[in-house]
Amino acid sequence: MYSGLLKTYTGDVDKGKLEKLLHYNVYGGNMTRYNLFLITLRGINPAVDSSQIDNGKVLELLHMSFFILDDIIDNSNLRRGNPCWYIKRGMLSVKDAKFIMALTCS
Repeated sequence: MYSGLLKTYTGDVDKGKLEKLLHYNVYGGNMTRYNLFLITLRGINPAVDSSQIDNGKVLELLHMSFFILDDIIDNSNLRRGNPCWYIKRGMLSVKDAKFIMALTCS
């Protein structure tokens, strides 16, 4: 889902690690914000182009980074039935969340 967006903005970043981060934290969620964004966008203009769809993906990525940090702050153990990302990565997950935030600003 994010491969085209990632190729554009990540440069020399290790794509394997980035894909693992995204797969673990984004996939499996209900993508409510993304779907609501698309429904709203199509309600305004049915001729949606790919750059507008990318904006919805960016919104989902930004929210994912908030979840990672929120789990640390709240000392949560599980997210969607799986161990929280910070439990797997330790405090490197702060770096991961900040990287995703920066990526969404590109």
